[in-house]
Amino acid sequence: MQPQRPVDGLPDLDPAQLRSLLDLGADPALVQELIALHAADGPERIRALEAAVSAGDAARVATEAHQLKGSVGNLGLVRLAELARQLEQAGREGSLEGATDLVVRLPAALVASLEALRAAFPA
Repeated sequence: MQPQRPVDGLPDLDPAQLRSLLDLGADPALVQELIALHAADGPERIRALEAAVSAGDAARVATEAHQLKGSVGNLGLVRLAELARQLEQAGREGSLEGATDLVVRLPAALVASLEALRAAFPA
């Protein structure tokens, strides 16, 4: 796996993504629904990635990471999206060296992303 961009300095959230929806007239309830979907779906996606990394299934890592990257990227979850991007790249390259180090960081990044979303967009 190629050297990756550090994720520790990245923000958990760039609120511009969701603010733009609100600026375009979206109902604030939609943002709350998206946050709830992320809270429900995120752990499942992370478990799937953990299983794929554990099984050494690079193709599945790439697929699962790509799906996670897309969903969190649409919410402006910068750090989580970067971790997923790096896992996707590792899977596409067929080299999961270092993937375990990335995947173990996902649960904490998920918690931080939910906290950031809820702070920026309170119900």
